[in-house]
Amino acid sequence: MQWLLSFGIGDGSPLTDRRDDSFGIGWFYTGISDEMSPVVSGLLNHGQGIELYCTFSVSECCRITPDLQIVEPNAVTADVAVVPGLRALVKF
Repeated sequence: MQWLLSFGIGDGSPLTDRRDDSFGIGWFYTGISDEMSPVVSGLLNHGQGIELYCTFSVSECCRITPDLQIVEPNAVTADVAVVPGLRALVKF
């Protein structure tokens, strides 16, 4: 990899009664070096991906965050990956 560019933005909920909720989106792009061997450069390409998430505050001590990642990998033989996820934060 020669370089990486990434960008993300997030914020809290615009709803006044949901002040503990949040959302965000992130994107990345990777550049492959031209100085790699011909064999390696034939197997790799530029890659990129995006992630979207939204955190819901269920209670003062519990938050649930569904997210979705879509990744176009650097390997030229690999397909685009779509990865849904779910995280939970529980404070004791």
